[in-house]
Amino acid sequence: MSHSPQTKLRNVVTILISLTLLGVISLRGMLGRFGNTLLSEQMPTSSVALQEKTTSSFPYAFSAKDLYGNTVNELSLAEKELYFVHYWATWCGPCLSEMSDLAKLATDYDERVGFIALVDDYKNNAKGALRIVEGAKMPHSFIMVDATLPELRELLKLVSSGYVPTTVILGSKGELLEQPLIGAFGERYAAILDSLLK
Repeated sequence: MSHSPQTKLRNVVTILISLTLLGVISLRGMLGRFGNTLLSEQMPTSSVALQEKTTSSFPYAFSAKDLYGNTVNELSLAEKELYFVHYWATWCGPCLSEMSDLAKLATDYDERVGFIALVDDYKNNAKGALRIVEGAKMPHSFIMVDATLPELRELLKLVSSGYVPTTVILGSKGELLEQPLIGAFGERYAAILDSLLK
């Protein structure tokens, strides 16, 4: 039984992506907290969008309509100890599989963690995204905005790994506390937040 060139190419691409993800996960595991700290110190923290922490807000200035049609901005994320920044798409199976876990996480950690999601296909499928988050009973405190907002370009760079979902966790001044979490972590996000909130 012979396979078409497209099937062979698809298989090779799938294997390469799998090996790349395995390498990222392995490297992250080998580096541990020390590696995360070392790598985050090398991340540039100055940008036009990153502001000095003088107000009780998210460190990236923006203004947009969220999925619910509400106007949101950095002040919508009251002063928190951490910021959970999530990048997802409506066509992504792993993204959809963890929506209920994210809703619970946002409810459980709302007092100490600000939640914002950048929706990859917001412009093309905002109604579909809204159905998904409403179906997961996502609290409105988990802000869902268009990933292509010019004001959030610098923030998008942090979570643009080439894969969805991808999540980063920032400190109150916008510093990267955790290297990008690539893939669906579901219930494991809580343990990560707990370790950072101690």
